Amino acid sequence: MASTGRREFIAGGLGALGAGVAACALPSAAAPLPRPTGGLPFRGPTAGLPAGFQSTLTTLLARFGVPGLGLGIVHRGGSVACGFGHASLPFEVPVDERTLFHVGSVGKHLTAIALLQQVDRGKVALADPLGKFVPDIPDEWARRSVGSCLHHTSGLPEYETDAFDSTQPHTRAEVIAAAAAGSPPFAEGEAWSYTNMNYILAGYVIEAASGEAFADYLVRHVLAPAGLQDARLDAAQELVPRRAEPYLKVGDGYRHAPRMASDYSAYADGPVLMSARDAVRWDAGLMGGPLLSKAGWAELLAPRGLASGLAVPYGCGWFTGRMRGAPFHAHGGGMPGFTTQYLRLPAAGVAVLVMTNVRLQSARVQRHLGYVVAEAFAPGSTSLSQPLPPDDRPDLTRRTRELLLRGDSPLDRAALAPNMLRVVDGPGGPRALPNIAAFGEPRAFDLVEQWRLGAALMRRYRVTHEHIADLITVGHDADGRVYWLFPD
Repeated sequence: MASTGRREFIAGGLGALGAGVAACALPSAAAPLPRPTGGLPFRGPTAGLPAGFQSTLTTLLARFGVPGLGLGIVHRGGSVACGFGHASLPFEVPVDERTLFHVGSVGKHLTAIALLQQVDRGKVALADPLGKFVPDIPDEWARRSVGSCLHHTSGLPEYETDAFDSTQPHTRAEVIAAAAAGSPPFAEGEAWSYTNMNYILAGYVIEAASGEAFADYLVRHVLAPAGLQDARLDAAQELVPRRAEPYLKVGDGYRHAPRMASDYSAYADGPVLMSARDAVRWDAGLMGGPLLSKAGWAELLAPRGLASGLAVPYGCGWFTGRMRGAPFHAHGGGMPGFTTQYLRLPAAGVAVLVMTNVRLQSARVQRHLGYVVAEAFAPGSTSLSQPLPPDDRPDLTRRTRELLLRGDSPLDRAALAPNMLRVVDGPGGPRALPNIAAFGEPRAFDLVEQWRLGAALMRRYRVTHEHIADLITVGHDADGRVYWLFPD
């Protein structure tokens, strides 16, 4: 059975809407459960909510086919933990502030915090070779640094190949062997490529440095000290109280997502179940709380330099950058039956964790929901509403549009910097780059912001379709070639 886990979610974040369903082995005997009719239930406070908030969200969830939504919102006026829709469709159980959702790769920054705690304690240095802590890996991997795993610049191959079955248990040796079957596509620091194996290895480093099993360590030293009341590591095959049921969208209805193996659901590359009320508590302690030193928090968000001298806007489990001239941090996640998006805009005083119990085949939906919610609580805070500046490089806009809307056309290799060519010539191929042609001709394709990241020029585009907008950041080197291309 092909994997339906984290790999397809990231690589296909702006791919064809139906791709995720095709990858799943679905039973055909029973018809998909139809979409609920009537209004979606809402559980949460009503006082202090922005005008029209419930109506707007209910309309969007129905339009995008989201059965259940958990929302943790922190804003200058306080915080909101609430739920929309159903945690269980057949039993019509509503989502509330304590419903647990698997946050997928949003949980990578928790793994990064756990490893950076070992750095704070002097047990690990980010420059240390992996082989110092993980002896059972190929020699070619062992020489690469611990820090390169946190920043996805290691160049190591992926364990979630097409043959990897997330519904079956796998030993540590089998996980390593699954990745080792592929060759590293580039040398450390030569390029950036999102690879879940990086965080699997980070988990092994944590175990070696702390002397504790990863699951025990994360609970004792990250979740519990943060005061989280509901959050835990997932065990997909167990009966976990209050966990939302996971679904796949099939036509106009739903099927239950294939049940993950318990060990896979708790791998270090995205292991956590979280509720809306814990999301609020978690965000309140981020970036300055007691879990890390000041230097540790800074490392979590620091862009990583490539061998070319260019920096990539990815810290440790966080995409970073600028939005409306101020810092923003974001990360998405996807697991069989769950999609999530975590957005933080510190200068605007707003943070949003969007958690849904459906695999949406396209990560753009929960990203859009995150921005809609942020705009409701902090109007004018995101690029969703940003006024258009003059476009001083229409040639770059034209080239970017052609790249993103290429459809079945071949890649324009002359438009790509050497680091990007290494990625698209690797195992992921051209699908490692976003391709939004499947969504049709956009109503608008606009530059909304640009800024400098070292020697690079970063430009954000707002690509507007009916009912939804994609925000996509493109980085250009000194020659105008694309070295970074990723949705925000």
